[in-house]
Amino acid sequence: MKKRTLDLGGSWECKEYPEAARRMRDLEEGQWMSVSVPSSIYTGLIEAGCFTRFDLEANPEDFSWIAQREWVYRKRIDLANDVCDCDEVDLVFEGLDTVTHIWFNEKLIGKTENMFMPHRFSISDRVRPGQNTLMVKFLSATAYAERLLQRYGPMSDHHYGDPRRSYIRKAQYQFGSVLAPALPGCGIYRPVRLEAWNTARIEDVHIRTIDCNEHYADVRVAVAVRRAATRQAGPLTGRITLSGAGLKLQQTLHFEVEENRNTAVIRIERPVFWQPVGYGVPHCYHLEISLCDRDGSPLDTHTADFGVRTIRLGRGKDAPDGGFRFEVNDRSVYIKGASWIPLSMFPGSHTPADYERRLTQLKEAHVNMLRVWGGGYYEDDIFYRLCDKLGILVWQDFAFASAYYPDRRWFLSNIQAETQAVVRRLRNYACLALWCGNSRIDHLHETGRLGQGRKFYGRAIYHELLPKLLGELDPDRDYIPTTPDSDAEAKEPNAPTDGTYHDWRVWNDFAPTSDYLFDTPELPRFLAEFGLQSLPGRECLERICPPHRFYCSSEAIEKHNYQDGGHARLARYSADLFRPPHTLDAQIEQTQLAQARAIKLCAEHLRANNHINGGLLFWTANDCAAAAGFSAIDYAGCPKALYYYARRFFAPVLVTLETDKNAYLAGHLQGNGVVVVNDTALPLTGKVRCRCMDFYGRCLDRIDYPIAIGPFSRSLPRVLPRALALPAAPNRCVLQLEVETASGVIAENRFFYLPDKFI
Repeated sequence: MKKRTLDLGGSWECKEYPEAARRMRDLEEGQWMSVSVPSSIYTGLIEAGCFTRFDLEANPEDFSWIAQREWVYRKRIDLANDVCDCDEVDLVFEGLDTVTHIWFNEKLIGKTENMFMPHRFSISDRVRPGQNTLMVKFLSATAYAERLLQRYGPMSDHHYGDPRRSYIRKAQYQFGSVLAPALPGCGIYRPVRLEAWNTARIEDVHIRTIDCNEHYADVRVAVAVRRAATRQAGPLTGRITLSGAGLKLQQTLHFEVEENRNTAVIRIERPVFWQPVGYGVPHCYHLEISLCDRDGSPLDTHTADFGVRTIRLGRGKDAPDGGFRFEVNDRSVYIKGASWIPLSMFPGSHTPADYERRLTQLKEAHVNMLRVWGGGYYEDDIFYRLCDKLGILVWQDFAFASAYYPDRRWFLSNIQAETQAVVRRLRNYACLALWCGNSRIDHLHETGRLGQGRKFYGRAIYHELLPKLLGELDPDRDYIPTTPDSDAEAKEPNAPTDGTYHDWRVWNDFAPTSDYLFDTPELPRFLAEFGLQSLPGRECLERICPPHRFYCSSEAIEKHNYQDGGHARLARYSADLFRPPHTLDAQIEQTQLAQARAIKLCAEHLRANNHINGGLLFWTANDCAAAAGFSAIDYAGCPKALYYYARRFFAPVLVTLETDKNAYLAGHLQGNGVVVVNDTALPLTGKVRCRCMDFYGRCLDRIDYPIAIGPFSRSLPRVLPRALALPAAPNRCVLQLEVETASGVIAENRFFYLPDKFI
């Protein structure tokens, strides 16, 4: 019989675990609530009518009791005789958050303590025809981590959040961050299923492009099988079918009696490459593997889509300019991207449609890379499938951020199992471009911000364990141990001219946004993190603020800025450009425009110098809470001003103005001049139109000049004439730039001479 899969999602029961419970029958006391799975305990309690989502999101501090208590989930499962009679029956959880005890038919079958990996339990000797009962008890993750903290002690002087978080393999942002409140809940947050199978099943498939060019591609397919312990081993056959782009190729693998792994190499003639956004079509082939027994009877199938492509990171001496550049299919790709954080504080509460809406929005803004931040969790498979489909590259952080982590043997063993599971799950996705060991930890250690003279706890994870495991499991992908990341020879761990650079002088250090106009010697080779906050849109704020408190400086809104001094920073950067706002709508607009213009200033400056800079990732693409945040798209899914600006400053053809730092919004636009960037595969021939216009649309002065730019290149700067750079009345005019070809205007940009408050 072919493997049967029973989806155990949908309707479950849930209740608080009674403190006095000692036997299973003690759980019958009290009322069970109906909840849906996958979900979070928070959304489950909302579904059960215990409180409203508005109450939770408006006043998250009132719900800390949920994380301090223990909860139990229960599901009744009816099983047929043919399922129970299979050689093996497995219970599979794709994601449990986090510390659990699991019972099947009143017998303990396992415990878990890692949110980031799937868990499989054999229940062959537990199942019975008819009704079965599955029960999952969630222990308090905060209490679990507290016990470890008390036993081993804090590892740093500054914890960047709750010091307990380092001791538990749970999404770190749930313990509180500059992004969101602390809501470290629990739940069955990914699919759960029962698998019944005979003889053998497919355990793992690894698809690698081992050689490719325009003439052919060799794809290596490695298949691992798991045999039933109760059945005498026999020969197996794996039938591989590869299809796509008009092809249908087949190959057969033969597993001998004691053989559990086998490999085939399939050659694709004239392959269609997978390409990222802006560089071609993200084409994927389809692979199907059918496992059969000696009689040819099907036992199991596995399907996957994959892309034929090569991705290489050139850096330091390996890069032509000594920088940090990605190459896809032997072509340098300029990175235009952002950091991705979880969609909410409630893992498991999002649908594939939610992911598709958000990622499609980002593709339409020409984003070609997302960095999955290490303070969240490894995303659901639908995220990576959609990135494959849309052509969005993924930089994947391992789940370590801004803290020391234990390097004790028990913790390293947990990390090893986690890494093996995560890498096997993600390595077949064409979009995955880079592994990164941690977010900011090396830099914080080197600068003493985790404590002066402290031992580097956890260093062995990023510099020894992870690269060793990746060399075994995913040898074709590049790895960096941390970001920001400089070469080992560099004295400064966060140097703009080496590796990846994080720039928080603007915002964190209150520096003016004109500091984004880097002098040429200090231009970042790759800007991996920078950003400003803004308020979310009105629709988002209505989720946390009652109508009678909807006004400027409302405490109901300001308490949802989770960065110390966040509102002072919002006011400081808004005041650079605008007069004080008198309504909340004006405040929303001003903070969003201040954010958008700052990121625009930096992004356009770096793109205009793309012969030095290899790309940028602004912080962040999305938000995980209804709060003041750094995102381009707010928690409600509404684009902020930054999103609309990004659609222009990330557009394939950009026209911009390189001004001197001291000329920014100073009444004149003196500097290197106008630059046109052509990030397309076609040459660009046309003209640039520069016009100084008043606010009634009348042209005060103008200059046109022809341009001819090759594919994926930039023009040399063209200095503006004095009449355009230094108008007589800068408070009454604006500079309009346009690129016009035979097909019309394909790029445009505007520059004010003075801040809005002086106009």
